[in-house]
Amino acid sequence: IRKAGSNSIFLITGLYDPKKKIYERKSEINTEITKSDSFSFSVQDMTGDHKNSLTYTGLNSKEETVLKVLLPETKGNDFKYNVIADFTADASIFIQQIQRSDPYYFSQVQGESFPIWVYSSDTSKNKDSLDQIQTMYNWNPLTKKYTKVSENRVEGKKIAAEELQKIQDGTPQTFEKFLDGLWFKSSAGDSSVRYVFFNPEKHEIIFLNLYDFISTRYD
Repeated sequence: IRKAGSNSIFLITGLYDPKKKIYERKSEINTEITKSDSFSFSVQDMTGDHKNSLTYTGLNSKEETVLKVLLPETKGNDFKYNVIADFTADASIFIQQIQRSDPYYFSQVQGESFPIWVYSSDTSKNKDSLDQIQTMYNWNPLTKKYTKVSENRVEGKKIAAEELQKIQDGTPQTFEKFLDGLWFKSSAGDSSVRYVFFNPEKHEIIFLNLYDFISTRYD
């Protein structure tokens, strides 16, 4: 939901009361995510302990990626979430879902926890650098939180190469998905800014500069 006076998305938790046979509101979570089209959440066993966590991600008002993992805890009539992972980065964050064994799915053994990878800009040497810091976090059963496991620096050239690989499967659909949205010439001055907008849904390309506007369609 959204609330008056706040740009954030709120998550409401409802628990089923078998006596009343209704769901009752038990908690309200301020996600700090403001971009509704970027918001997503899932319920999955992040720690491998057969306990489902609530995981949500999206973009905040600063266009930063937010990812938070909450583990529910119920004692009697008391219900709360324990925050086991809370990350914000100016690049990407993703969860590595490791394949678990058959005995895990039969609840015979515990499974491996899912690592979380956080990418942030490395501006220690140059504020315009495209290099990134790659940090891996994993579940620590002693602290009951995700803690840092490793940290590496990734060169901007390698990141660009990985992005390029995403569009090299040879299909027009993949290339369209890559181009979708607004592109602009970043090196242009104020008097010669160039924009190109790709709309795959309508098969439309729009060219725009300070003086001209051209719209064309493609097959």
